[in-house]
Amino acid sequence: MMQNILFIIFIACAIACNLIGRFGLENIKKYLHLIVLGFALFMLFIGILNYQGASYSKNFIRVPGYIADVKSTRRYAGKRIRTEYSCTIHYTFIDGKDYYCEEEGLIEKPDENLSKVWVSRDNKDVHMYSPKSALTSSMHNFMLSGVLFLVTIPLFIIHKKKYPRPSAEELEDASIIGTIFAFIGVALLFNTNAVVGNFMRHEEVDYFNLDIFVVGLLIAVTSIMVVLHSKRKLKH
Repeated sequence: MMQNILFIIFIACAIACNLIGRFGLENIKKYLHLIVLGFALFMLFIGILNYQGASYSKNFIRVPGYIADVKSTRRYAGKRIRTEYSCTIHYTFIDGKDYYCEEEGLIEKPDENLSKVWVSRDNKDVHMYSPKSALTSSMHNFMLSGVLFLVTIPLFIIHKKKYPRPSAEELEDASIIGTIFAFIGVALLFNTNAVVGNFMRHEEVDYFNLDIFVVGLLIAVTSIMVVLHSKRKLKH
């Protein structure tokens, strides 16, 4: 848990330093409530992903296993260098046979001291972490998201007092940008039938489609709210 918190703090500090370097401290302070809201939505999304992983692997079987051939690779991600890890997972399935699978593109270094892994009943998917740990991580992410949403409220009140009315130009820009992002969000919702339809029919929902659906829904709802708010302000 502490390692995840430190990782999140490190990422937040890196993003904050990048934003300050690009837009200046005054602009960051002016739109701090929106930045915190963005972090809240991001943590909510990460929590949903972790919860999906926990739900998907809840019936996985715990079997003896170990990690070998851990390698690290430095890759360019945008304008920064990121370290990714790869490894080989060896395990003994319930049929008594030994198997292995290779993992690549890992952000965190694999635990070379683990002695158990979790395997699907059809022996196709292997997880290094238990469903319980994934569920715990999702709860922590949801709690952090909730705290950030609460922090957004006083920041928004302070913003309204300091900047009581945005200019017409700022409102028009917000309306245009919001419209663009609304179209993007709606485009991501085109796989609604693959998510909602399967759910209503009690059929299995593909997690990739569900991820796209959640992201599209967040983008669409937030963007439409921005557009409506900007239009209303322009009329007055």
